[in-house]
Amino acid sequence: KQFNFGYIEPGGALFQQNGRKWFYGRSFIAEFTGDDKAPFQLIPNEFTGEQSINFDRAYKMIEDKQHNIWIATDNGVFVFNPDMQVFNNYKLQRGNNKPTDGATTDACELKNGNVLVTTWGSGLYCYDNKFNALPLPQGLQELARTYMMWCVHEHSKTGLIWMGMQFGELAVFDPVKKKLETFREKLLNESTVRQMTE
Repeated sequence: KQFNFGYIEPGGALFQQNGRKWFYGRSFIAEFTGDDKAPFQLIPNEFTGEQSINFDRAYKMIEDKQHNIWIATDNGVFVFNPDMQVFNNYKLQRGNNKPTDGATTDACELKNGNVLVTTWGSGLYCYDNKFNALPLPQGLQELARTYMMWCVHEHSKTGLIWMGMQFGELAVFDPVKKKLETFREKLLNESTVRQMTE
C-alpha cells in the first residue's frame, strides 16, 4: 500500500547480521524501517549511473563477511554495502507542489539549517534540514521561474545569499530585509557565473 505498486511478486527476504531487514521480488527492493508512517524505504530501480541498480526481478540477496549485499537479478549481479553507500533521492519540489525532475547545479546549507538548491532552467528550491520541501522565502518567489542558476553561497559575515546565473547575472538576497537584487557585473563580460566563494 505504501508505494501503490498494484501487482507485485515478493521473492524473499534478507536479514543482515546488523539487524537490517530487506525484502525483494519483482521490480522492487525495500528495507523495512519499522517507521509507522513509512515502514519501507524503497531502493530506486532505475539506471542513473554506475552506482545505481536497474532490474525487472530480484531473485536472491545474500550478505558476505564484509557486509556487502549481493543481488542476483534478471539484469545481472549487483553489489552494494548499505552501511557505506546510503543514497537518498529527492525530486525537485516547492512546498506542497507536485514533485518534478530537473537538473540541479548546486546546493547550500544555510546557517538556519535550510538548504537552497539551484537548477538549470527550473529556478530556485528550498528544503528544511530533513529535505522536506518548503516554499521559497518571502522575497525569493521571483526565482521560482525558469532561471538558469548555477551556484549559491551564503556570505559568512553578512548572511547575504549570493547566486550566480547566465550572462554574468548575479542575484543577492538579504534574508533579514527579505529583499532580492539582481544585476549584471560588467567585469564578467556576460559569462556564466558557475561558482563563487569568499
